[in-house]
Amino acid sequence: MKSKLSVLCLSVLAIGFSAQASAHDFWAEAVKPKANQKLSALIGYGHNYPVGEEIPAEEISTRFLPPKVTGDGGELTLEQGKAPREFLTADNLPVGNYVVTIETPGGFSTRTSDGWTRKPKNESPGAKSCSNYFRYGKEAIVLGGAKYSGLAAKPVGQELEFVPQADPSKIKAGQPFPVKVIYKGQPLRGGEVSAYLAGMVKDNAALFFQAATDQDGQVNIIPLKSGDWLAKVSVEEPYQNKSVCDTINYTASYTFRVDN
Repeated sequence: MKSKLSVLCLSVLAIGFSAQASAHDFWAEAVKPKANQKLSALIGYGHNYPVGEEIPAEEISTRFLPPKVTGDGGELTLEQGKAPREFLTADNLPVGNYVVTIETPGGFSTRTSDGWTRKPKNESPGAKSCSNYFRYGKEAIVLGGAKYSGLAAKPVGQELEFVPQADPSKIKAGQPFPVKVIYKGQPLRGGEVSAYLAGMVKDNAALFFQAATDQDGQVNIIPLKSGDWLAKVSVEEPYQNKSVCDTINYTASYTFRVDN
């Protein structure tokens, strides 16, 4: 099985690197969470997962929404951290299950004869193409050796989202990690899910996984190495008013830790 998966990974290396090079990744990041401490939730954004770019404070309110952290008892209060992209829980967290989510309010990306702009096509002289984009990220945590409550398997209501179908704290290298992809409340059929290992981009290549969701929106991600992984899926639809923009693009990510 592993030899076949290795061939699959190698066959999509160029695809994976090209995708990373052409667009920023967007991910939720819980920084080394420990029980009885505050949880630091970061907005991850950039080309070099897991190292995110620093985001200017003035852009946080216009291009990104503040992260949310939800526990078994409901949503927790967050405070601004030291960096604009960092948010902290107001209180120390007891052992338990938590989900960190992030998203963008939506925006435009238009390619013109002079470069790129964040305005719609009808407001961009020399516009060649336009995408109205929405980004979502999620990470699930089982903190302090708590029993898995199933919180991670409950959809949070993002337009496009990953929903783990197994305990996210017990993902092992070389073993299937089942996830479900939901798009506008329904299973996404035939969605191309890709995943890659943090820090493995080198010489135009990455350790990669790629497979399509089945009719129930499910796929088994099989990470071959231990470490931090980022999974992604995208959906693109025509924009209703072509004079304003060409397409609507939704991208969701899911970050997870793989042990030996």
